[in-house]
Amino acid sequence: MNTSKSYALNTKTGNSNLFDIKALLLLSALFTAFCSQNIQAGQDGKIYSGSMCKPSASQDGGYAPYVHYNTDGSVSNTSEQFSVTVVCPIIRDHMSNNDGLTSVVANYDDQNPYYNFFCSVQSRWKWDNRVLKSKNSSFHKTLGLSYLYVLGVDISRGSNTFYTMTCVLPRKYPGKPSSRLLNYNITEGGDTWNGI
Repeated sequence: MNTSKSYALNTKTGNSNLFDIKALLLLSALFTAFCSQNIQAGQDGKIYSGSMCKPSASQDGGYAPYVHYNTDGSVSNTSEQFSVTVVCPIIRDHMSNNDGLTSVVANYDDQNPYYNFFCSVQSRWKWDNRVLKSKNSSFHKTLGLSYLYVLGVDISRGSNTFYTMTCVLPRKYPGKPSSRLLNYNITEGGDTWNGI
């Protein structure tokens, strides 16, 4: 007995799986249209979980025990005494792109009414990690779920640069949950598309 699923007309019952076929074709068409638009625009977007960030070496690792990686993919600061800086990776897909990042949005949950989330995005020279350009996040104080927006980090030396993002996680306010970086969305510009 053949139990494999067939999309052809079932001659015994007269039923067909046309709904499945139509849904599959519609999804394929939408995916193709989305990919075509992104290729034409030359932009590439990614969402990274906050748990990809690690404690900054500039703090000598002394604050690393306060950086907590949560099961929801976020990263938080459990210290009630110190704000902690984390470094977050950004993958560069467009090596021939000189337009840099068109936008960075860091989504966070701020539970401290007195200390703020802050993020900065850098382009760095690949030979010595020197910062070539840096942009800071816009600032607005909002308790609870909110975001920081960084508009455009230009790249001046083409394929010889890479990106990083640093964020300051505010100290834990007594009696409140820890503030946390949920995720960050990166859109890389592109005057060319290399198919990655």
